[in-house]
Amino acid sequence: MTIALAVGFYIVLNFLATPPPTSFSMIYDEFTREPLRNVPSTDNDEQPIEPISDIRIDQINDLMFNPR
Repeated sequence: MTIALAVGFYIVLNFLATPPPTSFSMIYDEFTREPLRNVPSTDNDEQPIEPISDIRIDQINDLMFNPR
């Protein structure tokens, strides 16, 4: 009985610690990186890979839900 109550308590604590789906903290947090608009480059400096950034939610929705 103790194990079942402990598992139930653990699940309830996780639900209480999770923000609601409508919260902006589900989309943006302190680790969010916006894509750079102007990446400085010189003639000698080739940059084949873009800097790391997050993908905006509207781009994800476009890719997943708009047929092409």
